[in-house]
Amino acid sequence: MLISSIVSIRAYSAQKMFQDQMKDHVNDLRQAELAMNDISRWLSFRLECLVSFFSAAVAIYFVYFSQTNSGLVAFTLSIVSSFSYSIMGWVRVYNNLEVNGEPN
Repeated sequence: MLISSIVSIRAYSAQKMFQDQMKDHVNDLRQAELAMNDISRWLSFRLECLVSFFSAAVAIYFVYFSQTNSGLVAFTLSIVSSFSYSIMGWVRVYNNLEVNGEPN
């Protein structure tokens, strides 16, 4: 089917029109891809900010309002940070799955 289409395009001397149409289609798709990449970057930035604020809130709580020893505070902050980053990773995977149809 592709070979017969190429022969038809050449037979009617429509190479220039075909190339222009393909460039327009590629440009439209590229614009949509760039917009989705920008949204993904914005989501990543917002998630990074949320993780930072959450970790800071937990740290402030332990430093000023808790009488817990420092080893447990460090362990808790480590767990909070890793949990937040794992949630952020799952949100990114879900976002890529929704946008691109693939998890990577």
